[in-house]
Amino acid sequence: MFILFPIGRKTTLSKFPYFTVGLIILNVLVFILTWPGEKRFLNERVSFEQFSFQGQQLVDILISEHSGITQTTRILLQNEKKSPDFPTPIVEEIFLSVQNEAIVISYQTQYQWKLHYPQYKALKKTLEESSENRHSLFSKYGFSKQGPIFPNIFTYQFLHAGILHIFFNMFFLWLVGCNIEERWGPIIFLSLYFLGGVVAVLVQGALYPQYQEPSIGASGAVAAIMGAFLIRYAFIKIRIFYFLLLSIYPRFGVFEMPAWIAVSLWFFQQLFMGLMTLKYTPKVGYWAHIAGFIFGVGGGILIRTFRIGKRWEDVFEQTPDRLELKVEKGISASFLNDFQKARRIFDEIIAICPEHIKAREGLLRVYERENNQLSFCQTAIELMKRAEDKEDIVLINEILDRTKIVIRKAELSDFLFFQIASFYEKAQRWKEAVQTYQHILEKFNKSVYLPKVLFAVGKILKERLHRSQEAKQYFEKLTYSPYDLEWGTIAREYIKD
Repeated sequence: MFILFPIGRKTTLSKFPYFTVGLIILNVLVFILTWPGEKRFLNERVSFEQFSFQGQQLVDILISEHSGITQTTRILLQNEKKSPDFPTPIVEEIFLSVQNEAIVISYQTQYQWKLHYPQYKALKKTLEESSENRHSLFSKYGFSKQGPIFPNIFTYQFLHAGILHIFFNMFFLWLVGCNIEERWGPIIFLSLYFLGGVVAVLVQGALYPQYQEPSIGASGAVAAIMGAFLIRYAFIKIRIFYFLLLSIYPRFGVFEMPAWIAVSLWFFQQLFMGLMTLKYTPKVGYWAHIAGFIFGVGGGILIRTFRIGKRWEDVFEQTPDRLELKVEKGISASFLNDFQKARRIFDEIIAICPEHIKAREGLLRVYERENNQLSFCQTAIELMKRAEDKEDIVLINEILDRTKIVIRKAELSDFLFFQIASFYEKAQRWKEAVQTYQHILEKFNKSVYLPKVLFAVGKILKERLHRSQEAKQYFEKLTYSPYDLEWGTIAREYIKD
């Protein structure tokens, strides 16, 4: 014996699947309200088929060769036995005449008659007493050719005949429905679910026109979601429980397989069973499962091709869990030296969420490994701005330490050097700030940032490093043209002090 059963999926949800859970709760509530009464009805009901069968036995007794009835009565009973409305009023009248001895039968036949007629009479009485309750909730709200199409084509999907029936349907709905709802939104999810159930029952009814019992269950609708899941999550890992019994020592455990294998195995099992039962009417709606699944596959292909669920896809991509997963993929690509892929992933994250620190850190790591000095410094500055907004001085210092190594040999603009020096100053790394500012003075003698640099260096030397004489020469430069008009007054104040 070998059993495989899916027990979970290797993925996390970014938000609570309200509509999937809502469907499960609604199905369970309907089951609680309908199944106990339906079960009692099935146990207590005397079916018309039983009553008809007992009547046919009585007719067989009467038309036997040695029953003693007239040939006319025998022919009449033989003809009435073929009637679809058997037992007919004529048959009932003959039975009553035999019971009242108005029609005489042989002693041997009387023995058999007295043995079977009381059972027939009891069945008839019970059937008459329960005639007003003969139509169950399943008959009223299940889908059949005899009943109304609407709303039964939807209500039948909420009826289940037994604990295992509803358990497996709701378990598989939870297994695949949560992700479809999250990825494509509740409107598409519910449309696939209910329309899949409609298609499923119509196909099942077309293939088995002789089937008279009402169809019930959500399996066709769930199969549609499974088909959509196959299209959207073909390579997601499904956890499978296995049980193997080849000897007295059973083996069991859990392993993982891609969704496309797990779902395909289920589909081909349904297809095999459907083909095997084409010549008779099975109790399980295999072709409903197949039809629902194919509908879900087709719907999933259309949704992905025409991007019908784009709005929900975009929302999904912006969820924290999804962004975190993308960061992990970007880091993995970076470690594998696939820098182009890593940059693309991190850029996508930053475009969605400019404040995403980990994505910027990942991009910084890529540029560092690529030895792209300019992009590294630009990214470092943007990252430090975000860290400053979050008052994360530890992160600023870490980035400055890494930047310090890069800028020694980098060909950067005066703006980038000025930004880096400003962050040294904000991090109270005074000596490094002065060195970076002095680098700007040495290398960019026509920079528009020169007066700001002169003032910043002078102020740090005077107030932080207590090197007043050295600071004085920087302030004095601000008292001469072309800086004196804007900076002269404040510079002279620092010189006096």
